[in-house]
Amino acid sequence: MQTAVFTIISPNYRHFARVLMASLQRHHPEWDRFVLVTGATDVLPVEASFTSVPLEALPLPNPRQFCFRYSILELNTAVKPWMFEHLFARGYDRVVFIDPDIVVYSPLAELDAAPAETFLRLTPHMVSPSDRDEESFERRRLLFGVYNLGFLEVSRRPALARFLRWWQDKLELQCIDEPANGIFVDQKWMDLVPGLFPDVSILRHDGYNVAYWNLRQRHVVAAGEGFTVNGVPLRFFHFSGYRTAMPDHLSRGSTLELSEIGAARKLFEDYLVAIREAGRASFEAAPYAYGAFADGTPVPNAVRIAYRNSSSLQAAAGPDPFAHPELFTAIRMKAKAGMVSWRVLSSARPIVRLLPPRFRTSMRQLLLGR
Repeated sequence: MQTAVFTIISPNYRHFARVLMASLQRHHPEWDRFVLVTGATDVLPVEASFTSVPLEALPLPNPRQFCFRYSILELNTAVKPWMFEHLFARGYDRVVFIDPDIVVYSPLAELDAAPAETFLRLTPHMVSPSDRDEESFERRRLLFGVYNLGFLEVSRRPALARFLRWWQDKLELQCIDEPANGIFVDQKWMDLVPGLFPDVSILRHDGYNVAYWNLRQRHVVAAGEGFTVNGVPLRFFHFSGYRTAMPDHLSRGSTLELSEIGAARKLFEDYLVAIREAGRASFEAAPYAYGAFADGTPVPNAVRIAYRNSSSLQAAAGPDPFAHPELFTAIRMKAKAGMVSWRVLSSARPIVRLLPPRFRTSMRQLLLGR
């Protein structure tokens, strides 16, 4: 079976892609490896372990409007079904997506062991119930999605064209980061897929998509030169939300410290070294082509939200909203004032943290112009 595997990055994440693709090259040298790069401002460098694909290679509908509509997170997830379509058009029988902040630690043998009719494979955030002390984790999964879209396997089956059309239709306009309103980028839409399409498989192997959200349930143990999880091989670890500026903290989505996660700590220590060696210092400040108007003025998220919620702004901005900063002056000024206010409050964080969490969240959204 001809297989392509890809990830999606903006230029400031190239070091993450290098680490991921090097791990895939070790364990699946037979797979062709691709990295879709959104928002590149110069010629993409040639890489030894993967082929770079510019966003311009995809037939996005109204591409300038598409890229203006979304934040960097939203855009890098919204283009996913078009990249699947692009690779299937090149003749591959199976296409696998993996997030850039993942490392593969052993061959993904379960993918080849699936029944021949399998069309699509998903990995759930959790494969066993939480105890009462962890109920909040389950509630968050209801907000952000049952399945984690850091991994998705799709095979060439009769439902493929219908699935891609459906997914593209949703993500063209509705790939937004608003979990409180029932949508979290591309991920929440996947909750519908097992009911809408045939031959969808749920991969419940404990070694897949191990991350901060399930580490309380998955016990990582060093085993020779590798690792096991609940007695089975660790297939891949998802370093979601890990910040190199806070190397002792597990994730911005968790309160755990690395000192609390046992043998899994070694994974993070090795990962920090790997991304440094992959060029983090060179890439993390790389410019983003869709972060500013044509005159260099930054595009805050408040502008993007206002644009996609206003038909009059969309009509006035025409086919290239980046060329019309003057239409968004008032929104930009309000967003700038909100950021200044938020920085002032952030400096008083010990006091602000005394406020109820829901009030803090609402205040932050207000100050950021949302």
